[in-house]
Amino acid sequence: MCVILRFLIYRRDNEKIAFNFSDILALMSMNALVKTAIKYKFQVEKDGAIEQYVRYIAKILNVNYEEFVKADIRNIEWLNEILKKSETHTQNVNEVLMCIKAWKNTLSNMPSLAEHRREQRMAKSV
Repeated sequence: MCVILRFLIYRRDNEKIAFNFSDILALMSMNALVKTAIKYKFQVEKDGAIEQYVRYIAKILNVNYEEFVKADIRNIEWLNEILKKSETHTQNVNEVLMCIKAWKNTLSNMPSLAEHRREQRMAKSV
């Protein structure tokens, strides 16, 4: 998951996206992870964070990294094969799905900053 966080930090620093919990949660599905890797596979030479991310997704899918990067996204058969692999419950995919579930639970159950401050004020007043 560190690879995903590095990738999001790259996007924050270079694409000027906000880096918040909703951005992380939006990426927390196998389908979103794979589609993002397909979108960024043309930029692997641009930054190490992108390359690591695409390598990570290719490894999860048990796809050769070089073939993944060189594949033509206009090839519907290839796209369907890749998306199907993201739905197949191999050990790698299952491990990522477990991590995603843990991250979603953690991020979804975190109180907002306002709630946290309110709880602190209430604790001090008691």
